[in-house]
Amino acid sequence: MVLDEIVRRTDGVPLFIEELTKAILEGGLLRESHDRYELDGPVPGLAIPATLHASLLARLDRLRSVKDVVQISAAVGREFSWELVAAVSGLSQQELESAFEKLVQAGLIFQRGVPPSASYVFKHALVRDAAYAGLLRGRRTQVHAQIAHALEHRPEVAESEPELLAHHLTEAGLWEAAVPYWLKAGQRAVARSALLEAAKHFSEGIRVSQRLQPSLQRTQGELDFHIRLGPVIMATRGYSAKESLEIYTRADHLVADLGNVGERMDVLLGLFNVHYGRCELQQALSVAQQHMGLARQHSANLGRGHTLLGQYYFATGAFIEASRQFRQALAIFAETPEGLSTLGAFGSQRVVCLSLMAGVHFALDDIDLARQASACSIEIARKTRHTMSTALALVTDLLTPMPGGLDADRNKAEAVVDFCKAHELKNFEVWANFAKGAIAARRGEPGKGIAIMQTAMERASGMGSRLLRPVQLATLAMAHAKAGEIEECLRLSEEAICTAEQSGEMQAAASLLRAYAEALFSRGRLDEAKRQFNRGLKFAEAQGAKFEERQLKARIASLFP
Repeated sequence: MVLDEIVRRTDGVPLFIEELTKAILEGGLLRESHDRYELDGPVPGLAIPATLHASLLARLDRLRSVKDVVQISAAVGREFSWELVAAVSGLSQQELESAFEKLVQAGLIFQRGVPPSASYVFKHALVRDAAYAGLLRGRRTQVHAQIAHALEHRPEVAESEPELLAHHLTEAGLWEAAVPYWLKAGQRAVARSALLEAAKHFSEGIRVSQRLQPSLQRTQGELDFHIRLGPVIMATRGYSAKESLEIYTRADHLVADLGNVGERMDVLLGLFNVHYGRCELQQALSVAQQHMGLARQHSANLGRGHTLLGQYYFATGAFIEASRQFRQALAIFAETPEGLSTLGAFGSQRVVCLSLMAGVHFALDDIDLARQASACSIEIARKTRHTMSTALALVTDLLTPMPGGLDADRNKAEAVVDFCKAHELKNFEVWANFAKGAIAARRGEPGKGIAIMQTAMERASGMGSRLLRPVQLATLAMAHAKAGEIEECLRLSEEAICTAEQSGEMQAAASLLRAYAEALFSRGRLDEAKRQFNRGLKFAEAQGAKFEERQLKARIASLFP
Protein backbone atom coordinates (compact mmCIF):
# COMPACT_ATOMS: atom_id res chain seq x y z
CA MET A 1 0.00 0.00 0.00
CA VAL A 2 1.04 3.59 -0.60
CA LEU A 3 1.03 4.50 3.10
CA ASP A 4 3.33 1.60 3.94
CA GLU A 5 5.77 2.65 1.22
CA ILE A 6 5.83 6.28 2.37
CA VAL A 7 6.50 5.22 5.96
CA ARG A 8 9.25 2.83 4.85
CA ARG A 9 11.02 5.43 2.77
CA THR A 10 10.71 8.33 5.23
CA ASP A 11 11.09 6.60 8.62
CA GLY A 12 8.21 8.73 9.87
CA VAL A 13 10.13 12.05 9.61
CA PRO A 14 7.44 14.75 9.11
CA LEU A 15 9.43 16.77 6.54
CA PHE A 16 10.27 13.65 4.52
CA ILE A 17 6.64 12.47 4.68
CA GLU A 18 5.35 15.81 3.45
CA GLU A 19 7.78 16.06 0.54
CA LEU A 20 7.41 12.46 -0.61
CA THR A 21 3.61 12.51 -0.36
CA LYS A 22 3.54 15.72 -2.40
CA ALA A 23 5.75 14.14 -5.06
CA ILE A 24 3.51 11.08 -5.32
CA LEU A 25 0.31 13.12 -5.62
CA GLU A 26 1.79 15.50 -8.19
CA GLY A 27 3.57 12.79 -10.18
CA GLY A 28 0.56 10.68 -11.11
CA LEU A 29 2.08 7.62 -9.44
CA LEU A 30 -1.17 6.28 -7.97
CA ARG A 31 -3.73 3.86 -9.36
CA GLU A 32 -7.00 2.86 -7.71
CA SER A 33 -7.30 -0.81 -6.71
CA HIS A 34 -10.64 -1.82 -5.19
CA ASP A 35 -10.72 -0.20 -1.75
CA ARG A 36 -7.29 1.40 -1.76
CA TYR A 37 -4.64 3.18 -3.81
CA GLU A 38 -1.43 1.50 -4.94
CA LEU A 39 1.77 2.74 -6.51
CA ASP A 40 1.61 2.43 -10.28
CA GLY A 41 4.89 0.78 -11.12
CA PRO A 42 7.83 -0.65 -9.22
CA VAL A 43 8.98 1.01 -6.03
CA PRO A 44 12.50 1.81 -7.35
CA GLY A 45 10.85 4.26 -9.77
CA LEU A 46 9.77 6.45 -6.83
CA ALA A 47 12.35 9.22 -6.98
CA ILE A 48 13.38 11.50 -4.13
CA PRO A 49 11.61 14.88 -4.57
CA ALA A 50 14.00 17.49 -6.01
CA THR A 51 13.72 19.87 -3.04
CA LEU A 52 14.43 17.12 -0.55
CA HIS A 53 17.21 15.67 -2.70
CA ALA A 54 18.99 19.03 -2.76
CA SER A 55 18.74 19.32 1.02
CA LEU A 56 20.18 15.84 1.57
CA LEU A 57 23.01 16.40 -0.91
CA ALA A 58 23.94 19.59 0.89
CA ARG A 59 24.41 17.61 4.12
CA LEU A 60 26.53 15.02 2.33
CA ASP A 61 28.64 17.66 0.57
CA ARG A 62 29.73 19.01 3.95
CA LEU A 63 31.46 15.65 4.48
CA ARG A 64 33.54 15.56 1.30
CA SER A 65 36.45 13.86 3.04
CA VAL A 66 34.36 10.72 3.63
CA LYS A 67 32.27 10.87 0.45
CA ASP A 68 33.70 7.64 -0.97
CA VAL A 69 32.95 5.74 2.25
CA VAL A 70 29.36 7.05 2.29
CA GLN A 71 28.79 6.02 -1.30
CA ILE A 72 30.28 2.55 -0.87
CA SER A 73 28.15 2.08 2.23
CA ALA A 74 25.07 3.24 0.31
CA ALA A 75 25.80 0.72 -2.44
CA VAL A 76 25.88 -2.06 0.15
CA GLY A 77 22.43 -1.05 1.40
CA ARG A 78 20.59 0.60 4.28
CA GLU A 79 22.58 -1.61 6.66
CA PHE A 80 26.26 -2.44 6.19
CA SER A 81 29.22 -3.86 8.05
CA TRP A 82 32.68 -2.55 8.77
CA GLU A 83 34.18 -5.69 7.27
CA LEU A 84 32.44 -5.33 3.88
CA VAL A 85 33.13 -1.60 3.46
CA ALA A 86 36.77 -2.17 4.45
CA ALA A 87 37.13 -4.89 1.80
CA VAL A 88 35.83 -2.57 -0.93
CA SER A 89 37.32 0.77 0.12
CA GLY A 90 40.89 -0.43 0.68
CA LEU A 91 41.29 2.04 3.57
CA SER A 92 43.26 1.23 6.68
CA GLN A 93 41.45 0.49 9.89
CA GLN A 94 42.42 3.89 11.28
CA GLU A 95 41.20 5.75 8.16
CA LEU A 96 37.92 3.88 8.07
CA GLU A 97 37.37 4.32 11.79
CA SER A 98 37.83 8.07 11.40
CA ALA A 99 35.41 8.21 8.46
CA PHE A 100 32.68 6.33 10.29
CA GLU A 101 33.19 8.45 13.39
CA LYS A 102 32.49 11.60 11.33
CA LEU A 103 29.34 10.06 9.85
CA VAL A 104 28.06 9.05 13.28
CA GLN A 105 28.77 12.52 14.68
CA ALA A 106 26.96 14.09 11.73
CA GLY A 107 23.86 12.05 12.59
CA LEU A 108 23.80 10.22 9.26
CA ILE A 109 24.43 6.69 10.53
CA PHE A 110 24.05 4.63 13.70
CA GLN A 111 26.78 2.29 14.93
CA ARG A 112 26.40 -1.11 16.62
CA GLY A 113 29.40 -2.84 18.10
CA VAL A 114 33.10 -1.98 17.99
CA PRO A 115 35.34 -1.99 14.86
CA PRO A 116 36.33 -4.19 13.15
CA SER A 117 33.22 -6.15 14.19
CA ALA A 118 30.92 -3.13 13.98
CA SER A 119 27.80 -2.82 11.86
CA TYR A 120 26.04 0.36 10.77
CA VAL A 121 22.69 1.59 9.50
CA PHE A 122 21.79 4.81 7.71
CA LYS A 123 19.64 6.89 10.04
CA HIS A 124 17.15 7.54 7.23
CA ALA A 125 16.46 5.55 4.06
CA LEU A 126 16.32 8.75 2.01
CA VAL A 127 19.82 9.72 3.16
CA ARG A 128 21.09 6.39 1.84
CA ASP A 129 19.18 6.92 -1.42
CA ALA A 130 20.68 10.38 -1.92
CA ALA A 131 24.21 9.11 -1.29
CA TYR A 132 23.73 6.25 -3.72
CA ALA A 133 22.29 8.56 -6.38
CA GLY A 134 25.55 10.54 -6.26
CA LEU A 135 27.56 7.58 -7.58
CA LEU A 136 28.44 7.96 -11.25
CA ARG A 137 27.39 4.98 -13.37
CA GLY A 138 30.89 3.66 -14.04
CA ARG A 139 31.91 3.93 -10.39
CA ARG A 140 28.61 2.41 -9.28
CA THR A 141 29.17 -0.66 -11.45
CA GLN A 142 32.73 -1.00 -10.13
CA VAL A 143 31.62 -0.74 -6.49
CA HIS A 144 28.91 -3.38 -6.91
CA ALA A 145 31.41 -5.71 -8.57
CA GLN A 146 33.80 -5.24 -5.64
CA ILE A 147 31.00 -5.89 -3.13
CA ALA A 148 29.98 -9.05 -5.01
CA HIS A 149 33.60 -10.25 -5.09
CA ALA A 150 33.89 -9.70 -1.33
CA LEU A 151 30.61 -11.54 -0.67
CA GLU A 152 31.62 -14.50 -2.84
CA HIS A 153 34.48 -15.12 -0.41
CA ARG A 154 31.91 -15.48 2.38
CA PRO A 155 30.13 -18.82 1.67
CA GLU A 156 27.61 -18.27 4.45
CA VAL A 157 26.21 -15.25 2.55
CA ALA A 158 25.76 -17.17 -0.70
CA GLU A 159 23.96 -19.87 1.26
CA SER A 160 21.75 -17.79 3.54
CA GLU A 161 21.29 -14.59 1.49
CA PRO A 162 21.68 -15.48 -2.20
CA GLU A 163 19.46 -12.52 -3.13
CA LEU A 164 22.10 -10.16 -1.72
CA LEU A 165 24.83 -11.57 -3.92
CA ALA A 166 22.43 -11.71 -6.88
CA HIS A 167 21.60 -8.03 -6.45
CA HIS A 168 25.20 -6.85 -6.45
CA LEU A 169 26.15 -9.07 -9.39
CA THR A 170 23.20 -7.69 -11.33
CA GLU A 171 24.06 -4.07 -10.55
CA ALA A 172 27.64 -4.82 -11.61
CA GLY A 173 26.42 -6.04 -14.98
CA LEU A 174 27.62 -9.58 -14.24
CA TRP A 175 24.32 -11.04 -15.37
CA GLU A 176 25.42 -14.58 -16.15
CA ALA A 177 26.86 -14.95 -12.67
CA ALA A 178 23.73 -13.41 -11.11
CA VAL A 179 21.20 -15.81 -12.68
CA PRO A 180 21.78 -18.89 -10.48
CA TYR A 181 21.67 -16.75 -7.33
CA TRP A 182 18.28 -15.25 -8.27
CA LEU A 183 17.00 -18.77 -8.83
CA LYS A 184 18.32 -19.95 -5.49
CA ALA A 185 16.89 -16.88 -3.73
CA GLY A 186 13.44 -17.57 -5.17
CA GLN A 187 13.56 -21.24 -4.22
CA ARG A 188 14.55 -20.38 -0.65
CA ALA A 189 11.66 -17.92 -0.41
CA VAL A 190 9.18 -20.54 -1.67
CA ALA A 191 10.50 -23.04 0.88
CA ARG A 192 9.55 -20.69 3.73
CA SER A 193 6.26 -19.66 2.04
CA ALA A 194 7.41 -16.08 1.40
CA LEU A 195 5.65 -16.07 -1.96
CA LEU A 196 5.69 -12.33 -2.71
CA GLU A 197 9.42 -12.33 -2.08
CA ALA A 198 9.81 -15.40 -4.29
CA ALA A 199 7.88 -13.70 -7.10
CA LYS A 200 10.20 -10.70 -6.88
CA HIS A 201 13.34 -12.87 -7.08
CA PHE A 202 12.09 -15.05 -9.94
CA SER A 203 10.89 -12.01 -11.90
CA GLU A 204 14.27 -10.35 -11.48
CA GLY A 205 15.90 -13.57 -12.64
CA ILE A 206 13.83 -13.50 -15.84
CA ARG A 207 14.76 -9.87 -16.46
CA VAL A 208 18.46 -10.61 -15.99
CA SER A 209 18.31 -13.78 -18.12
CA GLN A 210 16.84 -11.80 -21.00
CA ARG A 211 19.89 -9.52 -21.00
CA LEU A 212 22.21 -12.41 -21.88
CA GLN A 213 23.21 -13.24 -25.44
CA PRO A 214 20.80 -15.73 -27.10
CA SER A 215 21.91 -19.28 -26.30
CA LEU A 216 20.59 -22.61 -25.04
CA GLN A 217 21.80 -21.63 -21.58
CA ARG A 218 19.79 -18.40 -21.66
CA THR A 219 16.65 -20.21 -22.86
CA GLN A 220 17.03 -22.86 -20.16
CA GLY A 221 17.47 -20.15 -17.55
CA GLU A 222 14.30 -18.36 -18.67
CA LEU A 223 12.39 -21.64 -18.61
CA ASP A 224 13.60 -22.47 -15.08
CA PHE A 225 12.38 -19.11 -13.81
CA HIS A 226 9.02 -19.27 -15.60
CA ILE A 227 8.27 -22.77 -14.31
CA ARG A 228 8.93 -21.63 -10.75
CA LEU A 229 7.32 -18.21 -11.03
CA GLY A 230 4.02 -19.50 -12.44
CA PRO A 231 2.69 -21.24 -9.30
CA VAL A 232 3.83 -18.34 -7.13
CA ILE A 233 1.93 -15.80 -9.25
CA MET A 234 -1.11 -18.05 -9.23
CA ALA A 235 -1.06 -18.20 -5.44
CA THR A 236 -0.59 -14.48 -4.91
CA ARG A 237 -2.55 -13.00 -7.84
CA GLY A 238 -4.93 -15.77 -8.85
CA TYR A 239 -4.91 -18.95 -10.92
CA SER A 240 -6.68 -17.18 -13.74
CA ALA A 241 -4.93 -13.81 -13.55
CA LYS A 242 -3.62 -12.23 -16.71
CA GLU A 243 -0.08 -12.56 -15.36
CA SER A 244 -0.55 -16.30 -14.81
CA LEU A 245 -1.71 -16.77 -18.39
CA GLU A 246 1.21 -14.72 -19.74
CA ILE A 247 3.79 -16.66 -17.73
CA TYR A 248 2.52 -20.08 -18.78
CA THR A 249 2.02 -19.06 -22.40
CA ARG A 250 5.68 -18.01 -22.49
CA ALA A 251 6.74 -21.14 -20.58
CA ASP A 252 4.85 -23.32 -23.07
CA HIS A 253 6.78 -21.70 -25.91
CA LEU A 254 10.12 -22.15 -24.13
CA VAL A 255 9.51 -25.75 -23.04
CA ALA A 256 8.63 -26.81 -26.60
CA ASP A 257 12.14 -25.86 -27.74
CA LEU A 258 14.19 -27.13 -24.83
CA GLY A 259 12.30 -28.70 -21.96
CA ASN A 260 12.56 -32.27 -20.75
CA VAL A 261 9.50 -34.43 -20.04
CA GLY A 262 9.21 -33.36 -16.39
CA GLU A 263 9.35 -29.69 -17.34
CA ARG A 264 6.78 -30.17 -20.10
CA MET A 265 4.42 -31.80 -17.62
CA ASP A 266 4.95 -29.04 -15.05
CA VAL A 267 4.07 -26.41 -17.66
CA LEU A 268 0.96 -28.39 -18.65
CA LEU A 269 -0.05 -28.50 -14.96
CA GLY A 270 0.23 -24.72 -14.86
CA LEU A 271 -1.71 -24.24 -18.10
CA PHE A 272 -4.45 -26.55 -16.85
CA ASN A 273 -4.85 -24.49 -13.70
CA VAL A 274 -4.99 -21.25 -15.68
CA HIS A 275 -7.72 -22.54 -18.02
CA TYR A 276 -9.57 -24.27 -15.18
CA GLY A 277 -9.60 -21.11 -13.07
CA ARG A 278 -10.83 -19.10 -16.06
CA CYS A 279 -13.52 -21.77 -16.60
CA GLU A 280 -12.20 -22.49 -20.09
CA LEU A 281 -13.07 -26.12 -19.60
CA GLN A 282 -12.49 -27.47 -23.10
CA GLN A 283 -8.99 -25.97 -23.12
CA ALA A 284 -8.43 -27.43 -19.66
CA LEU A 285 -9.51 -30.88 -20.89
CA SER A 286 -7.16 -30.67 -23.87
CA VAL A 287 -4.23 -29.82 -21.61
CA ALA A 288 -5.17 -32.58 -19.13
CA GLN A 289 -5.24 -35.11 -21.97
CA GLN A 290 -1.81 -33.98 -23.17
CA HIS A 291 -0.50 -34.36 -19.63
CA MET A 292 -1.99 -37.85 -19.30
CA GLY A 293 -0.52 -38.84 -22.65
CA LEU A 294 2.97 -37.92 -21.43
CA ALA A 295 2.33 -39.53 -18.04
CA ARG A 296 1.40 -42.86 -19.62
CA GLN A 297 4.20 -42.71 -22.17
CA HIS A 298 6.86 -42.08 -19.51
CA SER A 299 5.20 -43.72 -16.48
CA ALA A 300 5.49 -40.50 -14.51
CA ASN A 301 3.00 -38.27 -12.67
CA LEU A 302 0.10 -40.63 -13.37
CA GLY A 303 -1.61 -39.68 -10.10
CA ARG A 304 -1.48 -36.04 -11.11
CA GLY A 305 -2.81 -36.92 -14.58
CA HIS A 306 -5.86 -38.67 -13.15
CA THR A 307 -6.40 -35.76 -10.73
CA LEU A 308 -6.49 -33.24 -13.59
CA LEU A 309 -9.01 -35.31 -15.53
CA GLY A 310 -11.06 -35.78 -12.36
CA GLN A 311 -11.17 -32.00 -11.87
CA TYR A 312 -12.52 -31.52 -15.38
CA TYR A 313 -15.22 -34.17 -15.01
CA PHE A 314 -16.20 -32.83 -11.58
CA ALA A 315 -16.63 -29.29 -12.94
CA THR A 316 -18.79 -30.51 -15.81
CA GLY A 317 -21.01 -32.60 -13.51
CA ALA A 318 -19.85 -36.00 -14.75
CA PHE A 319 -19.64 -37.31 -11.19
CA ILE A 320 -19.29 -41.03 -11.95
CA GLU A 321 -16.32 -40.45 -14.24
CA ALA A 322 -14.84 -37.91 -11.81
CA SER A 323 -15.08 -40.50 -9.05
CA ARG A 324 -13.32 -43.09 -11.23
CA GLN A 325 -10.46 -40.71 -12.04
CA PHE A 326 -10.01 -39.59 -8.42
CA ARG A 327 -10.06 -43.17 -7.14
CA GLN A 328 -7.35 -44.15 -9.61
CA ALA A 329 -5.28 -41.15 -8.51
CA LEU A 330 -5.66 -41.99 -4.83
CA ALA A 331 -4.64 -45.60 -5.46
CA ILE A 332 -1.46 -44.38 -7.16
CA PHE A 333 -0.69 -41.92 -4.36
CA ALA A 334 -1.20 -44.70 -1.79
CA GLU A 335 1.29 -46.89 -3.62
CA THR A 336 3.75 -44.12 -4.45
CA PRO A 337 3.41 -41.24 -1.94
CA GLU A 338 4.32 -37.73 -3.01
CA GLY A 339 7.69 -36.54 -1.77
CA LEU A 340 7.57 -33.32 0.22
CA SER A 341 10.46 -31.96 -1.86
CA THR A 342 8.37 -32.30 -5.04
CA LEU A 343 5.38 -30.24 -3.88
CA GLY A 344 6.72 -26.85 -4.96
CA ALA A 345 4.37 -23.88 -4.89
CA PHE A 346 1.46 -25.79 -6.50
CA GLY A 347 1.05 -28.10 -3.56
CA SER A 348 -0.03 -31.67 -3.05
CA GLN A 349 -2.05 -33.25 -5.83
CA ARG A 350 -3.24 -35.85 -3.34
CA VAL A 351 -4.76 -33.03 -1.29
CA VAL A 352 -6.42 -31.62 -4.42
CA CYS A 353 -7.79 -35.08 -5.18
CA LEU A 354 -9.19 -35.69 -1.69
CA SER A 355 -10.64 -32.17 -1.42
CA LEU A 356 -12.61 -32.49 -4.64
CA MET A 357 -13.49 -36.12 -3.97
CA ALA A 358 -15.44 -34.83 -0.99
CA GLY A 359 -17.64 -32.88 -3.42
CA VAL A 360 -18.11 -35.99 -5.55
CA HIS A 361 -19.17 -38.01 -2.49
CA PHE A 362 -21.70 -35.31 -1.57
CA ALA A 363 -23.11 -35.36 -5.09
CA LEU A 364 -23.41 -39.16 -4.94
CA ASP A 365 -25.18 -38.86 -1.55
CA ASP A 366 -22.35 -40.44 0.45
CA ILE A 367 -22.30 -37.78 3.17
CA ASP A 368 -20.13 -39.68 5.65
CA LEU A 369 -17.51 -40.45 2.99
CA ALA A 370 -17.56 -36.79 1.96
CA ARG A 371 -16.82 -35.62 5.48
CA GLN A 372 -14.05 -38.19 5.81
CA ALA A 373 -12.42 -37.14 2.52
CA SER A 374 -12.51 -33.46 3.46
CA ALA A 375 -11.10 -34.08 6.94
CA CYS A 376 -8.40 -36.32 5.48
CA SER A 377 -7.37 -33.66 2.94
CA ILE A 378 -6.95 -31.10 5.73
CA GLU A 379 -5.04 -33.54 7.93
CA ILE A 380 -2.61 -34.50 5.16
CA ALA A 381 -2.11 -30.87 4.13
CA ARG A 382 -1.31 -29.82 7.69
CA LYS A 383 1.14 -32.69 8.10
CA THR A 384 3.06 -31.50 5.05
CA ARG A 385 3.24 -28.00 6.57
CA HIS A 386 2.86 -26.81 3.00
CA THR A 387 1.05 -23.47 2.83
CA MET A 388 -0.63 -23.84 -0.56
CA SER A 389 -1.81 -27.38 0.17
CA THR A 390 -3.25 -26.29 3.51
CA ALA A 391 -5.03 -23.29 2.02
CA LEU A 392 -6.52 -25.39 -0.76
CA ALA A 393 -7.82 -28.02 1.67
CA LEU A 394 -9.29 -25.47 4.10
CA VAL A 395 -10.94 -23.34 1.42
CA THR A 396 -12.38 -26.32 -0.49
CA ASP A 397 -13.84 -27.58 2.77
CA LEU A 398 -15.54 -24.19 3.18
CA LEU A 399 -17.04 -24.45 -0.30
CA THR A 400 -18.24 -28.08 -0.13
CA PRO A 401 -20.98 -28.97 -0.91
CA MET A 402 -22.03 -25.29 -0.96
CA PRO A 403 -20.35 -21.99 -0.02
CA GLY A 404 -20.10 -21.98 3.76
CA GLY A 405 -19.98 -25.77 3.96
CA LEU A 406 -22.51 -28.01 5.65
CA ASP A 407 -22.00 -26.66 9.13
CA ALA A 408 -21.84 -22.91 8.39
CA ASP A 409 -19.22 -22.23 11.06
CA ARG A 410 -18.47 -18.49 11.10
CA ASN A 411 -15.37 -18.83 13.28
CA LYS A 412 -13.89 -21.48 11.02
CA ALA A 413 -14.45 -19.29 7.97
CA GLU A 414 -12.83 -16.31 9.70
CA ALA A 415 -9.81 -18.44 10.63
CA VAL A 416 -9.40 -19.58 7.00
CA VAL A 417 -9.62 -15.98 5.76
CA ASP A 418 -6.95 -14.97 8.28
CA PHE A 419 -4.71 -17.89 7.23
CA CYS A 420 -4.93 -16.92 3.56
CA LYS A 421 -4.37 -13.26 4.36
CA ALA A 422 -1.34 -14.00 6.54
CA HIS A 423 0.28 -15.91 3.69
CA GLU A 424 -0.83 -13.38 1.05
CA LEU A 425 -2.79 -16.01 -0.91
CA LYS A 426 -5.22 -13.59 -2.55
CA ASN A 427 -6.76 -16.24 -4.77
CA PHE A 428 -7.84 -18.41 -1.84
CA GLU A 429 -8.64 -15.41 0.35
CA VAL A 430 -11.32 -14.29 -2.12
CA TRP A 431 -13.03 -17.70 -2.06
CA ALA A 432 -12.82 -17.90 1.73
CA ASN A 433 -14.37 -14.44 2.03
CA PHE A 434 -17.21 -15.46 -0.26
CA ALA A 435 -17.90 -18.45 1.99
CA LYS A 436 -17.86 -16.11 4.99
CA GLY A 437 -20.51 -13.95 3.32
CA ALA A 438 -22.63 -17.01 2.53
CA ILE A 439 -22.50 -18.06 6.17
CA ALA A 440 -23.58 -14.58 7.32
CA ALA A 441 -26.59 -14.75 5.00
CA ARG A 442 -27.54 -18.24 6.17
CA ARG A 443 -27.18 -17.13 9.81
CA GLY A 444 -29.78 -14.41 9.45
CA GLU A 445 -27.72 -11.46 8.20
CA PRO A 446 -28.51 -11.42 4.46
CA GLY A 447 -27.59 -7.77 3.96
CA LYS A 448 -24.14 -8.24 5.47
CA GLY A 449 -23.66 -11.49 3.59
CA ILE A 450 -24.64 -9.96 0.26
CA ALA A 451 -22.13 -7.13 0.68
CA ILE A 452 -19.29 -9.54 1.51
CA MET A 453 -20.15 -11.88 -1.37
CA GLN A 454 -20.45 -9.07 -3.91
CA THR A 455 -17.04 -7.71 -2.93
CA ALA A 456 -15.51 -11.17 -3.20
CA MET A 457 -17.04 -11.70 -6.65
CA GLU A 458 -15.74 -8.34 -7.86
CA ARG A 459 -12.25 -9.22 -6.71
CA ALA A 460 -12.47 -12.65 -8.30
CA SER A 461 -13.47 -11.01 -11.58
CA GLY A 462 -10.53 -8.64 -11.24
CA MET A 463 -8.25 -11.69 -11.12
CA GLY A 464 -9.92 -13.25 -14.19
CA SER A 465 -11.55 -15.99 -12.12
CA ARG A 466 -14.73 -17.53 -13.55
CA LEU A 467 -14.72 -20.94 -11.85
CA LEU A 468 -17.66 -21.47 -9.48
CA ARG A 469 -19.41 -18.36 -10.83
CA PRO A 470 -22.79 -20.16 -11.26
CA VAL A 471 -22.63 -21.34 -7.65
CA GLN A 472 -21.67 -17.86 -6.48
CA LEU A 473 -24.59 -16.28 -8.34
CA ALA A 474 -27.01 -18.86 -6.97
CA THR A 475 -25.75 -18.35 -3.42
CA LEU A 476 -26.17 -14.61 -3.83
CA ALA A 477 -29.68 -15.21 -5.18
CA MET A 478 -30.64 -17.23 -2.09
CA ALA A 479 -29.35 -14.43 0.15
CA HIS A 480 -31.62 -11.97 -1.67
CA ALA A 481 -34.51 -14.38 -1.19
CA LYS A 482 -33.82 -14.37 2.56
CA ALA A 483 -33.92 -10.58 2.44
CA GLY A 484 -37.33 -10.77 0.75
CA GLU A 485 -35.97 -9.54 -2.58
CA ILE A 486 -37.50 -12.26 -4.76
CA GLU A 487 -37.24 -10.46 -8.09
CA GLU A 488 -33.49 -10.01 -7.60
CA CYS A 489 -33.32 -13.65 -6.56
CA LEU A 490 -35.03 -14.66 -9.83
CA ARG A 491 -32.73 -12.47 -11.91
CA LEU A 492 -29.58 -13.87 -10.31
CA SER A 493 -30.88 -17.45 -10.59
CA GLU A 494 -31.48 -16.99 -14.31
CA GLU A 495 -28.00 -15.51 -14.69
CA ALA A 496 -26.48 -18.45 -12.80
CA ILE A 497 -28.19 -20.99 -15.09
CA CYS A 498 -27.22 -19.06 -18.22
CA THR A 499 -23.59 -18.76 -17.04
CA ALA A 500 -23.40 -22.52 -16.37
CA GLU A 501 -24.81 -23.35 -19.80
CA GLN A 502 -22.35 -21.03 -21.54
CA SER A 503 -19.24 -22.22 -19.69
CA GLY A 504 -20.16 -25.89 -19.36
CA GLU A 505 -19.59 -25.78 -15.60
CA MET A 506 -22.57 -27.97 -14.74
CA GLN A 507 -21.53 -29.48 -11.41
CA ALA A 508 -24.34 -27.61 -9.65
CA ALA A 509 -26.87 -27.64 -12.48
CA ALA A 510 -29.54 -29.60 -10.58
CA SER A 511 -29.26 -27.48 -7.43
CA LEU A 512 -29.30 -24.25 -9.49
CA LEU A 513 -32.57 -25.32 -11.11
CA ARG A 514 -34.02 -26.38 -7.76
CA ALA A 515 -33.23 -22.95 -6.26
CA TYR A 516 -34.71 -21.21 -9.32
CA ALA A 517 -37.85 -23.33 -9.08
CA GLU A 518 -38.25 -22.47 -5.40
CA ALA A 519 -38.12 -18.76 -6.23
CA LEU A 520 -40.67 -19.18 -9.01
CA PHE A 521 -42.97 -21.13 -6.69
CA SER A 522 -42.77 -18.39 -4.05
CA ARG A 523 -44.04 -15.90 -6.66
CA GLY A 524 -46.99 -18.15 -7.54
CA ARG A 525 -45.59 -19.10 -10.94
CA LEU A 526 -46.47 -22.73 -10.36
CA ASP A 527 -46.28 -24.13 -13.91
CA GLU A 528 -42.85 -22.60 -14.47
CA ALA A 529 -41.69 -23.83 -11.08
CA LYS A 530 -42.83 -27.39 -11.81
CA ARG A 531 -41.07 -27.31 -15.18
CA GLN A 532 -37.78 -26.21 -13.58
CA PHE A 533 -38.08 -28.79 -10.77
CA ASN A 534 -38.50 -31.53 -13.38
CA ARG A 535 -35.66 -30.14 -15.48
CA GLY A 536 -33.42 -30.23 -12.42
CA LEU A 537 -34.46 -33.82 -11.73
CA LYS A 538 -33.48 -34.88 -15.25
CA PHE A 539 -30.04 -33.31 -14.77
CA ALA A 540 -29.59 -35.04 -11.43
CA GLU A 541 -30.53 -38.43 -12.86
CA ALA A 542 -28.25 -37.99 -15.89
CA GLN A 543 -25.30 -36.92 -13.73
CA GLY A 544 -25.78 -39.58 -11.08
CA ALA A 545 -26.25 -36.79 -8.55
CA LYS A 546 -28.15 -38.90 -6.03
CA PHE A 547 -28.23 -36.20 -3.33
CA GLU A 548 -29.96 -33.66 -5.58
CA GLU A 549 -32.16 -36.37 -7.09
CA ARG A 550 -33.45 -37.23 -3.62
CA GLN A 551 -33.97 -33.56 -2.72
CA LEU A 552 -35.84 -32.80 -5.94
CA LYS A 553 -38.11 -35.84 -5.76
CA ALA A 554 -39.07 -35.00 -2.19
CA ARG A 555 -39.77 -31.38 -3.06
CA ILE A 556 -41.81 -32.20 -6.16
CA ALA A 557 -43.86 -34.70 -4.18
CA SER A 558 -44.58 -32.18 -1.43
CA LEU A 559 -45.47 -29.26 -3.73
CA PHE A 560 -47.23 -31.12 -6.54
CA PRO A 561 -48.90 -34.17 -4.96
